[in-house]
Amino acid sequence: MTPTGVDLKVVHDRLAIVAACVADLRRLPLSALQEFRADWRNPAAADSLLRRAIEALFDAVRHLLGKGFGLGALEYREAARLAVEKAWSGTAPWASASARSQDSAIASPTSTET
Repeated sequence: MTPTGVDLKVVHDRLAIVAACVADLRRLPLSALQEFRADWRNPAAADSLLRRAIEALFDAVRHLLGKGFGLGALEYREAARLAVEKAWSGTAPWASASARSQDSAIASPTSTET
C-alpha cells in the first residue's frame, strides 16, 4: 500500500464515535455495582459501547497507518504495535517530544515525579 494522505474526515468521524460511546457509558449507573446490575441491560450495553468505541479507535489508527505510512490490512494487535512504534520513534506526524517524554515518565517504575 502506498501512502496517499490521511483523510481527516474519516479520523474525525471515528473519533466522534468513540466520544459518543464514552458519553453513553458515562450515562450508565456506575456509582455502585448493585445499581449497575439492577437493570439486566446495563452489562450488555456497556459491553456493546466498549466494543464499538475500541473498534472505532482502531479503525482510526488503521486509517492513519494505512494512508499516512502505507501500512495496510493490519490486524488490531499489529495496528496497536505499529502506532506505538511510529509515535515513539517520532516518525508519526502526531508524535511530539513532549508526549514521548511524558510516556516514558509514566512507564518508568523508578520515576519520582509527583
